[in-house]
Amino acid sequence: MIRISKQKARHALFHIHGLNRQAKGKSGTLKVLEKHMCIQSDPIDVAGRNHDLTLQSRVADYKAEYLDRLLYRDRKLFEYTCKMLSILPIETYPVFHSRREFHREQNRPFMKEHAGLVRHIMKEAGKGPVASRDFESDKKDHFWGMTKVTRIALERLWMEGRLVIHHREGGVKFYSPAEDVIPPKLLEAGPPEDAEALQEKIRYIASASRLVSQGGAPEQWWFAGRKSAAVGKCLDSHVKAGQLFKLEIEGSKRGLYAMAGDRDVWADPSESEPVARFMAPLDPLLWNRRLFAEIYGHEYTWEIYKQQHLRKYGYYCLPVLFSGDYFGLIEPFLRKKDSVLEVRSFHLLDREADNGEFREALGDELERFGRNLGAEKIEAGKKCPGFVKLAAKQYHPT
Repeated sequence: MIRISKQKARHALFHIHGLNRQAKGKSGTLKVLEKHMCIQSDPIDVAGRNHDLTLQSRVADYKAEYLDRLLYRDRKLFEYTCKMLSILPIETYPVFHSRREFHREQNRPFMKEHAGLVRHIMKEAGKGPVASRDFESDKKDHFWGMTKVTRIALERLWMEGRLVIHHREGGVKFYSPAEDVIPPKLLEAGPPEDAEALQEKIRYIASASRLVSQGGAPEQWWFAGRKSAAVGKCLDSHVKAGQLFKLEIEGSKRGLYAMAGDRDVWADPSESEPVARFMAPLDPLLWNRRLFAEIYGHEYTWEIYKQQHLRKYGYYCLPVLFSGDYFGLIEPFLRKKDSVLEVRSFHLLDREADNGEFREALGDELERFGRNLGAEKIEAGKKCPGFVKLAAKQYHPT
């Protein structure tokens, strides 16, 4: 059993998540996804979508086009539910067979009621990728908040696996029959038993976070295994198989599990390099918010769903890590019309954290962040401290 202090745990996680020595290019982006197995996808684009932000913190020169190529051109990845809506390696497709079958059973009444529409959608999708906007329909479903029935049908056909997401154009999803996108060997592969599938999904979540606990984060296990006891049983099975190992972090009463391949780092973590990283609000490091708060000493709350007057930091604030520690929050906003990255607010969690080394690292990360987004200029708002405004003025996109 490895026992480790919180400070050393922070250093270990910084290294294990590749935040100190980042990958590069499209090939590096794929390596990150192959290591973490699962990242959460979210369409909201304030200064990059959640999945882009997750990757940009780990890929030095990240561009959204890297991920789009891997998903929609190279077909190395696909989109389905694992940790909510997720991006996963294409090889994992057979593992979600039981989930697709579950949705087919759940959708029977809807599909029977709208059989004509479903046949029409499948016929048109067979001719080429289709989106909800390609179908004329005035009929809406009140249960779904007055959503077009066509859109509901497309979503349900996707959940059933009869359609897959072929590509996206902005926020619009285009669908194709599964056989047009998924390799035949994966479509025809014998599906694993339910217990084996659950084991695999638990492993994907653990691979993404690199450190997990049985309880304390039900949303982390929502589509993998909702019951804490079942999750714990699977985690213990992975320990016996040598894929995970147990460890203890001072002050935490949780039973913690880490990836076996990271054992050497946990046993003797070196100090993190003096670099800053902006983390995605749904980064796998943050999936267990209670555990994150225990280790880093401050909690993180994504305030996007809070009413404006209840927000303490901002609509889309991102945690800022420096040398492994949680130093503050930054609220970026990309003005696409004039390619300006606004830093609308910046918050230090501890005034003593304001030092020259941190300021330099923050400036470097802000410049990298803006450059990866294609920003031609950075502007700092009134709520930003002087050193953030100075870093914005010194920005050189090239």
